[in-house]
Amino acid sequence: MEEGKARLEIVCTNCPASQHPGISQHDFSNGFCRSEPKSPLARKAASKVSVTLLVLPGEVQLVLVNHCNYGVWPGVLGSVGHNSPEGGGFHLGIGQEAVLAVPSGWSGRIWGRQGCCFDEKGKGSCDSGDCGGLLRCNGTGGTPPATVVEMTLGTHRSPLHYYDVSLVEGFNLPVTIAPVGGGKGCGGVAGCLVDLNACCPSRFEVKQKGKVVGCKSACLALKTDKYCCTGEYGSPERCKPTLFSHLFKSICPRAYSFAYDSSSTLNMCRASRPGFGSSGRPPWTQRITAPSVLPPRLLCGQSNKIKKKTKQGLVLALRRGTSMHAPSVPKTPVQGNSGELVRHVV
Repeated sequence: MEEGKARLEIVCTNCPASQHPGISQHDFSNGFCRSEPKSPLARKAASKVSVTLLVLPGEVQLVLVNHCNYGVWPGVLGSVGHNSPEGGGFHLGIGQEAVLAVPSGWSGRIWGRQGCCFDEKGKGSCDSGDCGGLLRCNGTGGTPPATVVEMTLGTHRSPLHYYDVSLVEGFNLPVTIAPVGGGKGCGGVAGCLVDLNACCPSRFEVKQKGKVVGCKSACLALKTDKYCCTGEYGSPERCKPTLFSHLFKSICPRAYSFAYDSSSTLNMCRASRPGFGSSGRPPWTQRITAPSVLPPRLLCGQSNKIKKKTKQGLVLALRRGTSMHAPSVPKTPVQGNSGELVRHVV
């Protein structure tokens, strides 16, 4: 792959559930597809949030740029023993960017929050992905359903980056992650480009103000050992794909659909050698010398009009060896999705 270029797979937004064996005879068949998507996200074509890993010697940075046509509230949660940069959450208005610093070897997750409104103390709520009603999640994960980007970054001693996109905790925003710029042994695209809110079984829907804002996984909705891979089903040998995991897999083949999904959904890429480095804008605006760059995209809408991928989206670039900048959170009141004027505290 040419350095600094992202590979973006265009996925048909029509829900293919009717083509899946057994779906038409199933109890939930009438909830799988609709001619008119209920989710407001499905009408936000071409809006997206993307994440890029640019790995250079020293400190790693996460650069987030919001190209959605509305505000997005990223949530960031470090794994046990790893920090959550910027308190784990903040607001990004249209076209704004934030640069966060994490150490090499960082492990954690990132998800998108949508439809949020917070007061001047950073307390409020989100329609999806909410973390305890806080602007800064402070070590609290997002409330399911939420599409989750997971990553463990390499070091010079352990030079492999691992990344995936998981639907195990359900879905709220379309997400992909793909290697950019080469790098030995880099995997391909992972994630889901389709708005599953428009294809969600009616029993799995999560609604706010009458709109579908999330789609539960089978485990979240049905709460049985068979679907949650727990109890007597708590092993790869016993926990097999169900009708619902087959459905989600047929729509989003590069995302984890259940706890023991195949290893093909876990991607890896070799970290760059010590001494490689570059500063400046993300790789699509300036060529970079680092061989490994991994971008996930947290899409805000359907994928049928996303060929101009740099036009809209939230970009998260990871890079080492450069200084950290505070998030570009507005100092003046901005209008939340609820219509109220709120001030976001940095």
